[in-house]
Amino acid sequence: MTIEEWKRFFEKMGMFDVKAVDFSEEIPDMEKAMKKELGLKGIIKMACKLLLRSDLRRAMNEYRKIFKEYRDYIGYGYVVGRKRL
Repeated sequence: MTIEEWKRFFEKMGMFDVKAVDFSEEIPDMEKAMKKELGLKGIIKMACKLLLRSDLRRAMNEYRKIFKEYRDYIGYGYVVGRKRL
């Protein structure tokens, strides 16, 4: 669904003042931004966890595969609104 379709979906569910923001263009730079945010200490800490935890390592590899293979289909955004009481 597009971000506008998500917005209409929530409006059909009874929400109002619905706002939707699309961050899909940010996806290619997310890994770089994450590394910048973590800094060297955070990257080393994460690398150690990945070395020690095979389940986490597998999850990260799947994450990378999915984002690489489906990058033309994956979007990122948020939709917020208010519910009538």
